[in-house]
Amino acid sequence: MAIETELKLRIAPEHLARLRVHSFWHAHAASAPRTRQLFNQYFDTPDLALHHAAMALRLRRNGEQWLQTLKGGGAIEAGLHQRNEWEVAVAGAALDFSTHAEVDWDSLLPQTLREKLQPVFVTDFMRSSFMLGFAGAQIEVCMDEGWIHTEARRHAICEVELELKSGSTQALFELALALLDIVPLSIEVVNKAEYGFRLLDENFVESACVCARPKWDVQQDLAAQLQNLMWACLLHLQKNLRGIHGSASPAFRAQVELALRRLKLLLRVIIKLSDNSVWCELKTQLVHLSGDALDELALQRVMLKIAHILSATPSLSLIKNQKLPRALRAYFV
Repeated sequence: MAIETELKLRIAPEHLARLRVHSFWHAHAASAPRTRQLFNQYFDTPDLALHHAAMALRLRRNGEQWLQTLKGGGAIEAGLHQRNEWEVAVAGAALDFSTHAEVDWDSLLPQTLREKLQPVFVTDFMRSSFMLGFAGAQIEVCMDEGWIHTEARRHAICEVELELKSGSTQALFELALALLDIVPLSIEVVNKAEYGFRLLDENFVESACVCARPKWDVQQDLAAQLQNLMWACLLHLQKNLRGIHGSASPAFRAQVELALRRLKLLLRVIIKLSDNSVWCELKTQLVHLSGDALDELALQRVMLKIAHILSATPSLSLIKNQKLPRALRAYFV
């Protein structure tokens, strides 16, 4: 089993075309670009048991090779996707669970479940990829453009994936900030498989997302608790930003404003306890971004800067330590 760590960025086709040929890559690329067509068939049971268990099973055709991949578990923090991944080569365009030496399929996918598996949707896209040496890390840059298909519907793919091969996750956010200086882009919190499952539901309508109730660990110190709240705020904000323009519902803007208020409150607390002046700068930028005329690109930049700091170890250097105030905890419940 491997753990896949990647940052997904949504981008418009015209901006992806500009990014492909930008001179920025010349100074950092550690390998020549490779372009190939990737065809992926996803499988699930009729009642979508894998999807409900936060898992995805696919067959991928990569040139003459077929790969069978199961992904599951993990988490998303500020667009950073971390998932467990089991992958084996198979002989052709059919699932094969006989390779027990590499993957214990019986424990991951019981026989009773495997008997119910059927094709559910396809992703078919062109990928240009290359290795990059950046900020002390090795990162695979993938530029994907194509489609997700069901029998009746489809969804366009146009994104950049930054997958960490070695080094710190900080480098992913630092690279994303550098790319944002070149073209407009935004953090993507929905993966291709999830878009596919949404297509299967003809009645699916994206709704505003409320912030998940934080999990309090009394054993954690104040810095760790504040860090968890910051990650939760960023995810809450990112899940609702796109809905401001993609939906007529005012609920998206209400959730964005709530997330911004919570983020500014957290920054005020951190500023009182930390000697890092960058938090003051970020809070000032957030204050200027609030209101009806929301500059989403500037907000993407602030979110990436916060995520860049949070992904450091340790991320919060506090002048003094104490318990998280009850009033602050209550505000996030």
